[in-house]
Amino acid sequence: MLGLDAANAAAAQAVFSLDGASVETVDTMKYDGTYCVASYAVTSKQMNDAITMELYIDGALAATNEYKITDYLNIVENTAGFSEKLVRLCESMMDYGTYSQRFFAHNTGNLPNGGVDRIMETVPSGIGTMLDREALNGQFAETDWDIAFYGANLKLDSDTDLNLYFTYSGSAYKSLSVTVNDSPAEFDIDQGMLVVSIQGIISKRIGNAQTIAITDGETTVTFQYSAYNYVNNVVTGSNMPTWLPELCTAIYHYCECAKAYFGG
Repeated sequence: MLGLDAANAAAAQAVFSLDGASVETVDTMKYDGTYCVASYAVTSKQMNDAITMELYIDGALAATNEYKITDYLNIVENTAGFSEKLVRLCESMMDYGTYSQRFFAHNTGNLPNGGVDRIMETVPSGIGTMLDREALNGQFAETDWDIAFYGANLKLDSDTDLNLYFTYSGSAYKSLSVTVNDSPAEFDIDQGMLVVSIQGIISKRIGNAQTIAITDGETTVTFQYSAYNYVNNVVTGSNMPTWLPELCTAIYHYCECAKAYFGG
């Protein structure tokens, strides 16, 4: 947030950079009468990356600031007066960032908390909307769509996206329509599979059940899946990639702390 008057706010431009490379330019800023707000969204693995913002007024450089998400998290954790729910949320964000950096091998020499591992609670067994894969594929087998549910994963290196994968043969899938929570969606094709991507899931809704409906206009197959299904499969599975179970545990606690703080 920048302290600008209305005239300067209208003429302001913010340029954000990471590692010396420009990543985003904000030409239109929100002005609330006191502050001019310029935003740049970082991913979990970038929480401890230094973000440089150059502020221009009428094309002239007016100020340069460097900031990390962890700057704010550290203030909340180490300053009296903040609510316990906010402190817990910031702690969970710090853990999420730490394990994201480790899993994606990003900036691992500069981990939040100095790389100190916190002792996190375990993920409760059976979280998420349990999916009966055999029953679901039994429904698909009764159609002539030639598709079957294969599995799911979470895309974590950018926004939190839940990807659902289906095997297929032939072209019958082209006549199908898909909705997610009653909103239109599409099949994409990735590495020989059909993919339904549920994008931009916000923190407090990571564990929410997503309702997927696939129809040819006459027959409809509906099922529910939650990102917590994926988390549960990872933390209870074997031979998982290094740091992925810890990352999924951190995601679970981040979501639960976000629900406690924001409600819902």
